[in-house]
Amino acid sequence: MLNKSLVIKLLVVLLSCFSAASACSCGTEVLGGYGIGGPILTMPAYTLPKGKIVLGTGLQYNNFKQFSNSTLNALNRRDLHGHSQDSLMVNFVSAAYGMTDDLDLILNYPYRYIYGLKATGHGSTVDQGNSIGFGDLTLLAKYRVYKQQTQVAILGGMRFPTGQTNERDEFGFKLAADDQPGTGSWDPIMGLAISRLYKQMSFDLNASYRLSNQGSQDTIVGDLFSYNIATTYNFKHSMIKDHKLKPSLIVELNGVWQEKTEFETLKDGNHGGNLLYLSPGLRLSLDDLALNFSLGFPLLNDLNGLQPEAGIQLFTSLNCLI
Repeated sequence: MLNKSLVIKLLVVLLSCFSAASACSCGTEVLGGYGIGGPILTMPAYTLPKGKIVLGTGLQYNNFKQFSNSTLNALNRRDLHGHSQDSLMVNFVSAAYGMTDDLDLILNYPYRYIYGLKATGHGSTVDQGNSIGFGDLTLLAKYRVYKQQTQVAILGGMRFPTGQTNERDEFGFKLAADDQPGTGSWDPIMGLAISRLYKQMSFDLNASYRLSNQGSQDTIVGDLFSYNIATTYNFKHSMIKDHKLKPSLIVELNGVWQEKTEFETLKDGNHGGNLLYLSPGLRLSLDDLALNFSLGFPLLNDLNGLQPEAGIQLFTSLNCLI
């Protein structure tokens, strides 16, 4: 086995690097697997053994097709409001703890970056710059209610208003609530996960719904429904000196639907919609340490109103079982 103190030091160094790096548009929500076994982004039904802990850190990056100057000018000529951005990036730290053999507690805390914000209004385009800061912390409980070859778990939790809500544009004006790193609202989460295990393969699916409440600037950023399905193939391990190296191939469909943003009972028609990604991925596990990489290609870009289309989604994480 790897030296545990060395692994923990490695994680601390990586966390420090991610924190030093310089995210609302519709993008997949990462509550995800533990990144040790099974899928990468899909939440599986199986749970950790009692007393086991998984520590992790990761990066999610979403590219968007920023509106061209001609599109922005056309919006201005029609005196229409629109907003656009270049990309969304989320660094996060996560932890999962096996309270019992059938009950896990899962924590996820993000640091969000939204790059290249632009908005039209009153006949002109404003370059708003970037929105960077800590996002909202999510605490989730997963309870396995059925344990056979097919396993079933129910999910329940809360997203807490820990994120920053006072980011300002290049001119000192506060950014809109949906462009802030945090929402300022308390949002309950509920869901279901199902897994089917075979010798070297697993099939997993999960769905979760997050109810959005009124937060900063008296805004409701919109409910979010996340749905995922994955298949994982675990290759036979090989030995490198005294360490076990095990590769896995994962293919997922990751989807998210988000409701329109609401302010004073008025809904923003240029927010929310439905996105679906095809996400092939690879995991390399060395003893209790796992490196995950997933690349998402948009299959469906059904966004409401005037929004830049989503491009490639990149996800990578490092996880350690303790």
